[in-house]
Amino acid sequence: AWISTALAEMLTSELAAGEKLRMVPGESVARTRIELSLPEAEAFAPDTLARLRVNLGADLVLLGSYYAAGKDAGGRLRVELRLQDTARGETVASTSETGTDAELLDLVARAGARVRSLLGAGTMSAAEQGRVRASLPATAEAARPYAEGLDRLRLFDALAARDALTRAVQADPAFPLAHSALAQAWSVLGHDGKAREEARRAFDLSGRLPREERLFVTGRHHEAAQEWQQAIETYRALRAFFPDNLDYGLRLAAAQTAAGQGSEALLTLDSLRALAPPASQDPRIDLAEAEAADSLSDFRKAQAAAARATEKGQALGARLLVARARFLSGRALFRLGELAAAAAATQASRLTFAEVGDRGGVARALHLYGVVVDDQGDLASALSTYQQVLAIAREIGNRASASAALNSIGLVHWQQGDLARARARFELSLIHI
Repeated sequence: AWISTALAEMLTSELAAGEKLRMVPGESVARTRIELSLPEAEAFAPDTLARLRVNLGADLVLLGSYYAAGKDAGGRLRVELRLQDTARGETVASTSETGTDAELLDLVARAGARVRSLLGAGTMSAAEQGRVRASLPATAEAARPYAEGLDRLRLFDALAARDALTRAVQADPAFPLAHSALAQAWSVLGHDGKAREEARRAFDLSGRLPREERLFVTGRHHEAAQEWQQAIETYRALRAFFPDNLDYGLRLAAAQTAAGQGSEALLTLDSLRALAPPASQDPRIDLAEAEAADSLSDFRKAQAAAARATEKGQALGARLLVARARFLSGRALFRLGELAAAAAATQASRLTFAEVGDRGGVARALHLYGVVVDDQGDLASALSTYQQVLAIAREIGNRASASAALNSIGLVHWQQGDLARARARFELSLIHI
């Protein structure tokens, strides 16, 4: 199954070379597959293509199938590709390539060249070919764990992602994108120091990457190091090169919010609403507005933005986005003192996170619910909720979530007058930081 993710990532790099084609990021594709419960398919029906056009802003979808004959047949691999037009709802071109799994890079290069030709993107120069090679694993031994790691990371399994990506960097220590992905896995698990270390390695190795990927790795490096002004400058440069790319605008706004520049983030988001639809109507803009408004203590504005994101997300069938929007709405309602509404929003968020399999999201929603009922004076329910959060955090290996849960458990014991147990939980919380 790793070949599926590897093919998608490698073809993305091949087609993006020369910046003549805009590729939807793999993270966005994975999110949409989860949210829309898309089946494995060699081609999509017109109604599905229409939904992808709205959810991803994609004019064309590249998909298909592969057949791996196995080791006894010499590792033969056949790949069938189909290009579908999301507006017309039909297949506009198809092609196929054969080779072996050991020749995966060459097979992808041939398939990429064919698709580039079909789309009128021309051939790559020698320099562009070199940059594409730098953005791919050097060997099949590295390609497999890298693909497996990306797949697990996008399915909210950061522990398995960490293990696979560790094998990838061991197999190909000079591959910058594997280090960058490993940094993301460490960050999700709450290991900020290790995340900074891997992000720094990715940055140091990124010199030969295509401009877009090099800048993206640079931005992630500055984020991991909490160098927010440098991150802002990097994402501003990316946005200048690709002004209609919503993802880079959203990353710029997030970096501005993290840097304490909430007002600037809101201006950035206003400029994103001036993009052509469907980008201008993307509910992620409303989510980012909720975060920026929250950072400015404008909780009424944050709640209104989160409510808009929920409504838009429900219309799109974007369940993961709806879960995040409900969480932000619950947080804003809590800070407005509307505790009953906050409890309802956080519980709805928890259920939706559970539906899409995001256990980290479940833990965050549960923790916020515990804070709400704690504020309502129901210490027993709060303690039980925080203990559930701690159990989930330990199961998924999230140190930051575990630390926060232990701290909250300690606060409940302190409110109950049990200072010895409170101190023990606080000390454990410090160990997990």
